[in-house]
Amino acid sequence: MKAFQPGATKGKLAFLFTIPEIGAESRGKPVAALAIESCDTIWSDDKSALLFATAKPPTVGTDSHIGVLFLLVHQRDGWRIDDLMRFTAMEKDSGLSAKPTASAAIAHQLGSEGFDPVIMVNKHQGGRGYAYEICASYKVPGSKLKRFDLNSAVGFLCADGCSFSVQS
Repeated sequence: MKAFQPGATKGKLAFLFTIPEIGAESRGKPVAALAIESCDTIWSDDKSALLFATAKPPTVGTDSHIGVLFLLVHQRDGWRIDDLMRFTAMEKDSGLSAKPTASAAIAHQLGSEGFDPVIMVNKHQGGRGYAYEICASYKVPGSKLKRFDLNSAVGFLCADGCSFSVQS
């Protein structure tokens, strides 16, 4: 089986793994990844699957990473992409990852009614003293990916004793 190479391919799928150069000489020039670094099945059942593919385009100005969360659905003639979300991370020490948030105890129920799979995507960006990490969770209600937001106020207590709340 031949591996997908975005840099050697034209089309919508290759465009997903392309990012504009931010270096001084070629600012704005699209740079496609030469290959997909990883493609992991995050969750699957008989009817659908969530895959997370990552690539590292050879940008000159700074390190760049692209991650795409694919929702695949099974039809008579095979699997097709039903929805997707694209993520980017840039600068030194950047990266992207995705994992299911369900515990092993309920993992066998995911995909059944009332148990939509929930996937957390982590983005680490920056370096050189300005690094940060953020994450967001996504669920699959039906055949679309949707950001999983809090439905009510939630309070947090920090390690140093401060507290804050989040209102939705």
